[in-house]
Amino acid sequence: MREVDKVVAFPKLREVPEPTVPLGTNGRKTFDFWTRRLLEVGLLTAVSIGYVENLALADDKIHERRAAGKEVPDKTLELRRSMLLKLEALNVDQNLVPNPEKTNKFARNGFPGRSVVSAGG
Repeated sequence: MREVDKVVAFPKLREVPEPTVPLGTNGRKTFDFWTRRLLEVGLLTAVSIGYVENLALADDKIHERRAAGKEVPDKTLELRRSMLLKLEALNVDQNLVPNPEKTNKFARNGFPGRSVVSAGG
């Protein structure tokens, strides 16, 4: 086995770690929500945790500023938007379900049958 074959770019996490930054109530809700979703679909990595933590921090700041009756800085709104776009790009909501109507056209030739998967809900 080559050394390159042993390298794992972004190892997937098997459980949700504690956040590395202190989060308020709203930030913790955001963190828990996104990390559970990412874990369920197998996309929880160190990189995606960073996106979630930044999103949670931005949510905390937005809630804190609005509760105090202050204006929310544009950079906070932009950070939240940027992190949401990165998380949504992971296609967390894409549910893969077996498609029973589709058959393996190569099964008659002795190739192994694989479950056919299609996107949809």
